[in-house]
Amino acid sequence: MKRYLLALLCCLLLLGMGCTKTDTPIQPSPTIPAAPTNLQASTASSSQINLSWADNSNSEDGFKIERKTGSSGTWSEITTVGAKVTSNNNPGLSASMTYYYRVRAYNSAGYSDYSNEAGATTLLESGGQAIDTPTLSYPVDVADNTMCLGWTKSYTNYFSFYKIYYSMGAGITPSNSILYATLTDIDTQLITVSGLLSGTMYYFKVYVYNTSGSYTGSNEVYVTTTGSGGGVVDIGAEVLITAGSYQMGGNYNEGSSDEWPVHTVTTGAYYIQKYEVTNDKYCHYLNSVKGTLTISLSEVQLNGNRIYCLTDYYGSRIKWNGASFFIRTEYNNHPVVDVTWYGAVAYCNWLSNNEGLNQAYDSSNNIVLSNNGYRLPTEAEWEKAARGGLVGNHYPWPSTSSSYSSDINGSKANYYNSGDIYDSTNSPYDQNGGPTTPVGYYNGSQTPAGTDMKNGYGLYDMAGNVWEWCADWYNISYYSSSPTGNPIGPALGTYRVLRGGGWSAYSHGYGGLDYYLRCANRDYGNSSYYDDNLGFRCVRTP
Repeated sequence: MKRYLLALLCCLLLLGMGCTKTDTPIQPSPTIPAAPTNLQASTASSSQINLSWADNSNSEDGFKIERKTGSSGTWSEITTVGAKVTSNNNPGLSASMTYYYRVRAYNSAGYSDYSNEAGATTLLESGGQAIDTPTLSYPVDVADNTMCLGWTKSYTNYFSFYKIYYSMGAGITPSNSILYATLTDIDTQLITVSGLLSGTMYYFKVYVYNTSGSYTGSNEVYVTTTGSGGGVVDIGAEVLITAGSYQMGGNYNEGSSDEWPVHTVTTGAYYIQKYEVTNDKYCHYLNSVKGTLTISLSEVQLNGNRIYCLTDYYGSRIKWNGASFFIRTEYNNHPVVDVTWYGAVAYCNWLSNNEGLNQAYDSSNNIVLSNNGYRLPTEAEWEKAARGGLVGNHYPWPSTSSSYSSDINGSKANYYNSGDIYDSTNSPYDQNGGPTTPVGYYNGSQTPAGTDMKNGYGLYDMAGNVWEWCADWYNISYYSSSPTGNPIGPALGTYRVLRGGGWSAYSHGYGGLDYYLRCANRDYGNSSYYDDNLGFRCVRTP
């Protein structure tokens, strides 16, 4: 009986253990949280930016916030906030600086993707008294002793006064320059500067002050007064060419085969300079960067192996005295010559930096059309600008005769023996350089007498004076396969495109000297090529 009861008890114990559930349920593994979105950054003061974002996850442990200073800065983590937190304030910042932010969620499984980036600029000073930086335009109505300065209107709140400073050297600050005027009317955006020396280069800058005495300065501009070497042109002027289509190529079966077939090209909008880049402007560039260059009595190079331009040799108007660059007397507003393609590109990037724009060329000299900095025109942009809205004409002016030679004379453009007053002062190949004319010379006051020869877009010297570099590689058969929209030339090549013809009009093509001034004519040179009838002008994307 005892054995029976013991066996029964064991069975009951076994049955009881089988009826009791002891397994622990399996928990699901955590997943990476969804990325936050709609990150916004707003300026709170001169030292603080506030952030907010949308939380798109229910599983995050918190958020990591990263920041960089300026568009080219390095990202670094600045703080961590908890789950479900969707805002943060970032104090302790520098005044008048732009900061960028991004946020990502995290948990034990890892990090989400980053949110969108958002940026904001701190105010100029504490107390919220911000003032805008004015933009100074290039001087106009330049004469022997006077000129006009104009600038954008400043911020309406907290304005106190403008101060206009000038100097005969670059790098203006209130402490090293001459105060010309103090203006207390915020609506003043134009002033006539008088009492200047003729034939002299001046630099100008506008400062705007707020009610607490803080200030910010405009960009710096420079110009040479007329007289010995000056010229009455706004050498910084640009023209907007609107987006649209035109017929590119030679229309009269009179050119080289590289001008065919005529084809439709559509370009985006772009700004182009009214005038070829002058000795004045290029000399200023060289003096600004001379510390980075290898300079000899005849060549200016980068790192000793890439020629930018010539000095004191073969027609260059720009000279080197061992300490600085200067311009041969009376040629300030003539187009710069003896500049290589590399030298033109370097100038474009410098000008972009000088005006606060994004460089249009990368470190390998590849063009970045989406950036708003200065660059050389593409060949398609150049020809569209040269035609000035005309269709089927030989030159940038009305010219539809059966023979192109019937539509040109010395009153219309500067080409070999065209009869301008500079033809008689220099032979084509003396050491003083060939007979360029000042930019804008053909404005109705030229010799031989004629009308104002700016084209339909308001551009000068799109035919003659100096050849102009384009951005593109040259290919003799490119027109047969080029894209319709914004063509930028072949991907690779040996030579770069030259356009427009020059005062000597020598070329790789054929025909009379006026042949090379036609809108459709194409020529070429390698990127290190230079000549005393070769220069350039700049364009930029809006």
